[in-house]
This record gives sequence, C-alpha cells and structure tokens, in this order.
Amino acid sequence: MVTAWEGKFNAVRLKVEKSTINLHRFVIHYRNGDKQNIQVRNKIGPGQTTRVINLKGQGRRVINRVEFWYDTKGFEDKRGKIELWGRHYGN
Repeated sequence: MVTAWEGKFNAVRLKVEKSTINLHRFVIHYRNGDKQNIQVRNKIGPGQTTRVINLKGQGRRVINRVEFWYDTKGFEDKRGKIELWGRHYGN
C-alpha cells in the first residue's frame, strides 16, 4: 500500500534485491480509481532496476497500491524482493 502521504508521482522504477525474479507484470492503482497495467516479462537480477516507467494521465498521480505478478526461486531467506521507487512530480 502507498498513501497520499508519500506524495504525487509522475514515474516509477523497480529495484530487485536478494535474488533474481521473473517479473511478468504489475498494476498501479491510483487514488482516483484508475489503474495502469504494465507488462514487463523480464528477468531482473539482484541490484538491477527496470527502466523508468512514466505514469499515464496528466502530471501528478497519487498511487494507492501496486500489485506484482512475478516468480522467484531460492530458499526462504534468498527470495527476490522488489522495491518500488517513485519520482516526484517536478524532479
């Protein structure tokens, strides 16, 4: 979950930690009820990031939540972890 407290964004990027993941897609849900389905279909290794993904709509968007569809292999403590980075509007 993401709240309005984090601010308004115009782009996101994902970073993977611990172990490689196969990221299929993710869906960004906006405060106004809109959603953006982003197809990735890519392997991302630990320490790697996706490209910067511009958010649809005009200007700033408040993100409520993000759903991820991915798989990862490894022991429980070595499962891949996804970090969501946002670029604030105007930066």
